Amino acid sequence: MSGGLTHIHADPSCDARARGRRSALDRALTQLHGAPGRTVAAFGDFTLTSAFQPIVGLAHRRTVGFEALVRADDAAGAAVPPPVLFGSVHKEAEIVALDRLCRALHVANFAGHRDPATWLFLNVDPTVATRGAKHGSFFAELLAHHAFAPQRVVIEVLESAIADEARLAETLGYYRSLGCLVALDDFGSGHSNIERIWRIAPDIVKLDRSLIVEAAQGPRHRRILRNLVALMHEAGCLALMEGIETETEALTALDCDMDLAQGWFFARPAAIERFQHDQPAAPLVLYDRFRDRVRRDAERERQFLAPYEIAFRHAALGIEAQQTAGIACYRLLAQAGVERCYLLDEQGTQIGPNLIGRKAVSAARQNAAPLADATGASWSHRQYFRNANAAPGKVCITQPYLSVTGCHMCVTLSIALDTADGRRVLCCDLVWEGG
Repeated sequence: MSGGLTHIHADPSCDARARGRRSALDRALTQLHGAPGRTVAAFGDFTLTSAFQPIVGLAHRRTVGFEALVRADDAAGAAVPPPVLFGSVHKEAEIVALDRLCRALHVANFAGHRDPATWLFLNVDPTVATRGAKHGSFFAELLAHHAFAPQRVVIEVLESAIADEARLAETLGYYRSLGCLVALDDFGSGHSNIERIWRIAPDIVKLDRSLIVEAAQGPRHRRILRNLVALMHEAGCLALMEGIETETEALTALDCDMDLAQGWFFARPAAIERFQHDQPAAPLVLYDRFRDRVRRDAERERQFLAPYEIAFRHAALGIEAQQTAGIACYRLLAQAGVERCYLLDEQGTQIGPNLIGRKAVSAARQNAAPLADATGASWSHRQYFRNANAAPGKVCITQPYLSVTGCHMCVTLSIALDTADGRRVLCCDLVWEGG
């Protein structure tokens, strides 16, 4: 392992293109100075160093990777933010050279990291991601120079900064051909395109911090983020939540089924040697508090639903006794929070109109007037119908969802009953005040 200091010299027997590739690597290596883990780079008047931020596997409760971040000082020793550093170059060739130098610096500093079972996350400038190929190959030679396994590398591309999807796919295909994983960065900021997730299928999607900030504020946004993560999983992607700064945000990440997480809550970026014997992980107390929160939420939900479930079971007994739905559900419909009751046949078709709760708020129903009459509607595709049929006689309760007939969040109680007229599924929609 060279540590980034051994220079590669062109072999006269190689063709011109091979010499060009090696000279690009050689030029980057000549700008590196120092020992492995403490290597610095010179770029014009700037001195560049590496900082690494741990990425934690939430289920594994340990560090599974590090994102490499460039730190720059000017000639006077003052810190220069990365946007200013990259904003100091404008020509395409200079942008490519700076981007490659940063990656060479990071790999040189990380190559000696003692734990081979950790990923190295490397950012690739959008210009390089779409135009770098015309400047010749570089990255494969860099990894080979350090004997660094490509399978340990995750290439991060800023999703919202690249409009040319064909070139983005080509770039990601190149890194995948080397054996690297690929990640879309900052998804959820700007004009993120969910179709890219489906078409490109990155290995990891890094979700922008703004999403966890919103989700930590209340249940509605938390459900949206949880469903977004479920969509990522359906697409075959791991979900990484970045920018976690507080315990509340970390608990929210667990609640939303995130796979990976990073942020100041776990560790601030530092030199890699800082983590040689101190591997940040999700604090064990975090999981105790998460379990406590889940139990508290479940208990609150149980207490809220208990009186409705009792009245709902009483209505089910009435249906089994051949009472009309209106009579069977009379007591249930008197309870505050009951939006509607309705009866389905064995095919999931609604029998008769909605039975509206006598204390239901009318404003939402007025706004949803075109959807209000559900007589003959088919609810066979709804999970509450399928769950009830799978467990006859058991009261099934959904997660909160948008009521199509009331345009508000609701939960649905359902139970499958075998009556003299055949299988019936009794349903009751409750207004969900959680948002």
